[in-house]
Amino acid sequence: MFQSTKRLFRKLRGKPKFDSVQERRNGIKEFAARNPCRIVVGSSGIAQDDWLATEMQDVNLLEPESWSNYFGDGSVDAILAEHVWEHLTEAQGRIAAATCCRFLKPGGYLRLAVPDGNHPDQDYIERVRPGGSGAGADDHKLLYTIDLLTDVLTKGGLEVKTLEYFDSAGEFHWVDWEPNDGLVRRSRRFDPRNKEGELVYTSIVVDAFRSHE
Repeated sequence: MFQSTKRLFRKLRGKPKFDSVQERRNGIKEFAARNPCRIVVGSSGIAQDDWLATEMQDVNLLEPESWSNYFGDGSVDAILAEHVWEHLTEAQGRIAAATCCRFLKPGGYLRLAVPDGNHPDQDYIERVRPGGSGAGADDHKLLYTIDLLTDVLTKGGLEVKTLEYFDSAGEFHWVDWEPNDGLVRRSRRFDPRNKEGELVYTSIVVDAFRSHE
């Protein structure tokens, strides 16, 4: 074995502290062989226990061959992407959806969260729009609504279950979801800015499944 499981998990959670690029690659390959195999893309060094934190230099949503270095087609149980898709153009988002579909197991899912273009608070929209005033918004390429996100994912081969979103009339919809299945911090329940029922910061949150067929 490359290293003890405990040490491996410690290094693959949080900021990577591997001694070399090859050591990190070996660690990811070992993690990829585990069951279940659950990964975070664009993690910025943050992941839950038993989830593999990856960055673009590890697996690139637009380059399926980078995934093939570690994962076989249909081998990943779950993928978590919190505030990643808005950094892609619409065309790139469609490629990314197809990439996830390819590597997910039948019945596996992508839990995805993006800023919500139907949020009724215009201060929120100003922060998250492409070129907006919020952190990271200078790199945002697209502001999704639930309808556009659903279209991108379904045409990538995935079946969408909505968890949280505002509709076009400004009404908020949500269902309880299990954080151990992929914690989205910028959400109704877990964003500390949401107090006493006020939805200051929410995201569109969906689970997108690869069909069993």
